[in-house]
Amino acid sequence: MQSLKSLAEDTFCQSNTSKLNARTTYLRADPAIRVFILLNDQQIELRRLKMETSDHTWINSKFEVVPLDGEFEHLQLQIAVLEGKITINTKVASDLDKAFQDLPNDPLLAALEYRTHEIHAQIERLALDLNGKLAPYRNAAQSAHIDFDKIPDVIQLRAETAVQAAAMETEAGVIDAKLTRIHALLHGVAR
Repeated sequence: MQSLKSLAEDTFCQSNTSKLNARTTYLRADPAIRVFILLNDQQIELRRLKMETSDHTWINSKFEVVPLDGEFEHLQLQIAVLEGKITINTKVASDLDKAFQDLPNDPLLAALEYRTHEIHAQIERLALDLNGKLAPYRNAAQSAHIDFDKIPDVIQLRAETAVQAAAMETEAGVIDAKLTRIHALLHGVAR
């Protein structure tokens, strides 16, 4: 599976060409990918500000940088603020990449959220299917005046369904924990 970072880098490359397709547009809209895009944009802005700084300085005979005007101080402040944001966002991007590494699905936030909804829908379908399978036993138990819950087939069907549902709940729990971690990381982004 492709890492989140390499997926974001591919998105940068495709965005800089005329081949902007639906997949690239979809990827650029993902909040996790947008962190990498923001970080890339901040790094570009930092390089631009550093280049602009040279227009507001000169070097004296002692090879010291001397500001020409007040704009130099302003640029230095902007650079310091931007470097702080880049430091924070580099850590967030690295943590996001790690959070997505061991996931078997598409490394996109929307895909993870969809998967949890899909799992919960499957669990609901299991319950409906179980009710459908138990209906004939329920009717037979009522007409024979026996305890429905003690019929071996009913016990077996419920047990099989419980095992399937538990496995699905476990998967959903793992994904939900990841989503909670990812959302917490996204709240740490410095804009």
